[in-house]
Amino acid sequence: MSALAARHAPAGPQPSRPSSATAPSTVNGDGDSRGRAPLGPFRVWLVDPDPAIQASISWLLRHLPVELETFRYGEDFLAQSDLTVPGCVLVDTDLPDTSGLDVLRAVQRRTSGKVAVVVLASSPDVHLAVQALREGAADFFEKPFLGAALTRRVESAMADARRDA
Repeated sequence: MSALAARHAPAGPQPSRPSSATAPSTVNGDGDSRGRAPLGPFRVWLVDPDPAIQASISWLLRHLPVELETFRYGEDFLAQSDLTVPGCVLVDTDLPDTSGLDVLRAVQRRTSGKVAVVVLASSPDVHLAVQALREGAADFFEKPFLGAALTRRVESAMADARRDA
């Protein structure tokens, strides 16, 4: 079992489960690939119950100046995350305790749309994609997704935050 997988509780809702959060880890805090100074604490929150997806996305973002924080449960993410810092949420639609759209709505309410939310779905669902985008998602990706496309989307959220700073 990998160290990443060992930090997470078993799948499925549990009344007294341990926290599903990992401590923020700086994937790369030395500026972005174009040599610009770091924005400051740009956070990427990944809310996905699959340890393999968490490991894959962590690997994809390793060259970006981001702090990555992972969660298996939407409620843990909402309770433990500081959404006042610039960031981007990557959220799966099928979480063990709530829906990704519920997380999207909560983030939109708390941040007035200032934190980008990218919705990840395990199965193709045009209705769900349209609903997510209408409710303020910055983007919608079907798994498996192209790593370069997801990385560009995170870079775009960073550029937006830099512009708004």
